[in-house]
Amino acid sequence: MSCPFLPPYNRFVKPLLLFMVLVVFVGHLYNYCTKNACPVPFEYGLYGWEQWGGKNDKRKMRWTGKAACQPTRAETDILGLTVYAAPHNIDERGVELTIYMNETLLDTVHFMESGSRPLYYYLPGIAGRDMTLKMKVSKTFNPSKLGINKDTRDLGVAVSPVAFLRIMPVEGVGFHAWESTGRFSDDLPPRFRWTGMRASLNVQREFKKGVTLFLLCAHPDIDQEPVTVDIMSDRDLIRRETFSDHSWKQLVITPEELKDSTALTFQVSRTWNPQLEGISTDSRNMGVAVGLKPFRPTH
Repeated sequence: MSCPFLPPYNRFVKPLLLFMVLVVFVGHLYNYCTKNACPVPFEYGLYGWEQWGGKNDKRKMRWTGKAACQPTRAETDILGLTVYAAPHNIDERGVELTIYMNETLLDTVHFMESGSRPLYYYLPGIAGRDMTLKMKVSKTFNPSKLGINKDTRDLGVAVSPVAFLRIMPVEGVGFHAWESTGRFSDDLPPRFRWTGMRASLNVQREFKKGVTLFLLCAHPDIDQEPVTVDIMSDRDLIRRETFSDHSWKQLVITPEELKDSTALTFQVSRTWNPQLEGISTDSRNMGVAVGLKPFRPTH
């Protein structure tokens, strides 16, 4: 029996409710997509796998579009993949690849010329967890429109399957090659390595007793926009250093701060690229220079 004080239910109510739910969902989807480049937590923006190389080459690669998402379950705490940039979408500003782990910015990489680059990141605590790797490419190319072949896809960069290292490499991950300062003194390291946006130093046996770090940032605009470097153990943030000039800083990390850690990780707020700045032909994205020596207590 119907209630005389309520309007009768009719066939338009259910479609109207469904329409309202759809509007809300599309709104959330749009906001998530525009902010994070990944509209939903499933694979998106990746083309099919291709076999690269010769007959005996087992490499598999696949192209991204302008934005891509790849969910995976982390097998270990060290994630890696190889990225290839073709020459066709590289201009005088290169092509920029931005990588996110879930909602966190992980790295920004510029390719100023065509080639492959292996990328590795130590992310303590991710082993056994579901995660989403998100990628944005600054510019795509279309082989058909460029007259290369009949491929009509819009292509960003090509990526390998995500791999997981079970052992931290002796040299760590995320560093460029060693360089020499050409000097030997107590206030300057004899050699150093540049990081990208994130790098992790293997805490070897000799560093279990502590380590003296020498750090320097060389961003051209550092006096106007200071750079922060987070120095982290596997568990905690140890220090947050702010750089506003091009001077070396010397820090001591104690054994207690390194206790039970596999690595000492450096996370830089932003990187810079000498070639993009017109300073040199060095095309690396550089964060902080890291030199080190085992800590020797004075007592």
